[in-house]
Amino acid sequence: MVSRVVLPRAIVVPSVWVGRHGPHSIRIDANRPGLYRWMITRDGRSVASGVAADRDQAANDAAAALSELQR
Repeated sequence: MVSRVVLPRAIVVPSVWVGRHGPHSIRIDANRPGLYRWMITRDGRSVASGVAADRDQAANDAAAALSELQR
């Protein structure tokens, strides 16, 4: 028998987005409303980080920092 579990919306919405680009890992945390922290790591060490007001801005800032790291 299969039972269905319905989770509250607060649990269903992801609070962390993670991606990889070559040797770099990008992480965007959304643990507080209106505060999106982003971090780029390489080999387990932080190489760039920042804070943005929304997820799109955090993604744009992380992408700009990543392009600077690859130069």
